[in-house]
Amino acid sequence: MAARTPVVGTSTRVINAAFLILDRMAISLTDLLQADAPRAAAPTFAVYMPNVSDAVTDGSRHLLERHLRRVL
Repeated sequence: MAARTPVVGTSTRVINAAFLILDRMAISLTDLLQADAPRAAAPTFAVYMPNVSDAVTDGSRHLLERHLRRVL
C-alpha cells in the first residue's frame, strides 16, 4: 500500500499497526469505505447465548445461567 498521512490526535504507532494489519489481510481503505458492501447480520446476545449454553457442560451452564439472568 502507498504511504499514508497520520491522523491528527492519533498515535502514529497505532495508525501504523492498523495499516499493517490491513496490509496482511489484503484489505484496502477503499474496501473499508464501500458503503454498499453487504454485511451479514450479527445475532444479538440473547439469540446467541442459547447456542453457548447448549455447548458447555452442565456445571458451566449452571454458572453461566446465573450470570445471564442478570444480563438478560
